[in-house]
Amino acid sequence: MIELTLDYAVALNRGLVRQRNEDRCGAFEPEEEALRAERGRLFVVVDGMGGHAAGDLAAETAVRSVQDTYFRGAWHGPLRGLRSAFSTANRDIIAAAHAAGQDGMGAAAVAVAIIKKRAVVAHLGDCRGYLIRAGQALRLTTDHSWVQERITLGRLSEGQAQDHPYRNVLTRALGTDTQAHTDVSETAVHPGDALLLCSDGLWGLAEDHELAAIISSTANAAAATGRLVELALARGGADNISAIVVRVVGPASEATTIKLSRSSLLG
Repeated sequence: MIELTLDYAVALNRGLVRQRNEDRCGAFEPEEEALRAERGRLFVVVDGMGGHAAGDLAAETAVRSVQDTYFRGAWHGPLRGLRSAFSTANRDIIAAAHAAGQDGMGAAAVAVAIIKKRAVVAHLGDCRGYLIRAGQALRLTTDHSWVQERITLGRLSEGQAQDHPYRNVLTRALGTDTQAHTDVSETAVHPGDALLLCSDGLWGLAEDHELAAIISSTANAAAATGRLVELALARGGADNISAIVVRVVGPASEATTIKLSRSSLLG
């Protein structure tokens, strides 16, 4: 099968302040060649919210639901597939919150499916996706947050947003609205590119150019995720830290499946 050769790694850290880790990550690569050719490889980062056990439950529900729906659901292409996966995760979190009596349980999430030379990105909330190319970081997502909306309208600067008291107020997230609208887009990827998915526990403590510099200057994805976590911890580690780095290390070739089938990191 012809597909891009990927080097990827997942990092998940509780940080230095929080008592619980409410972030969850997953990297999923089907062993079945036909399924992988059709739906690609999937990477998911989720930042749970709700306090106590609710954030954990929301994040775990989201990771499980997104990957299960994406790979097992009816197929009408990757954009509709990811949108459907997020819709199912949204319903599952609402149902889990009702069953557990946890009002306010929800999650921010970002996912990318890499199929041949395309990266399809879906997100809700303020988990981010970046394309790292030629040493530069291009945001593939726009935060669904109160401050980002004001930035877009020109009412706040990036500098003002960093310390704004409403910085963490989300306007869209999984589990908070039965009609939550997921943003889905796609971009071409080429050898030499890298993708970064992360929660605000990382990007909130680093500038975009710093993230790009670390990923561009490291030899592999595992080293990059390690350095990203170290950076966030060195700057206080005030929140949970999660990151997935996916490097496109080769041109289209006869690829061998990496034995990371349906795996996830659950903290």
